[in-house]
Amino acid sequence: MSVPWGPTETAAELRAPTDTDDKYRRGVVGIRTGSEQYPGAAVLGVEAAWRTGVGMVRYLGPDRPTGLVLHRRPETVTSGGRVQAWLIGSGTDAAARPPGEVRCAASSPAPSRSSSTPARSIWSPTGRARAGCGS
Repeated sequence: MSVPWGPTETAAELRAPTDTDDKYRRGVVGIRTGSEQYPGAAVLGVEAAWRTGVGMVRYLGPDRPTGLVLHRRPETVTSGGRVQAWLIGSGTDAAARPPGEVRCAASSPAPSRSSSTPARSIWSPTGRARAGCGS
């Protein structure tokens, strides 16, 4: 069963940031895109994420794409930590992903609207899945 979603529903969920908001209030997106073969996918995904108004972008991937991401968007965090939503896959080879990567991200506990409990980070800064999460 699908739930209708349009401009009215979106407007009801969005609000302008206030002086008391911080990056965690605006949300943290974790990005696991790009590869040594397709590093531009990481740059494009991170750039797009920043343009949404999210509070923080956390990129976890291989060294070359990480360097390019930081060159383009130096405010991007490249270490593990809080994440409320994951973007996975663009510019990566599904056959080369750590076992359980998508399943693990999908099972990461996401906070409720009233919760400040973060989802756990499932990747190390090198892009490898952390222990206990498909490593």
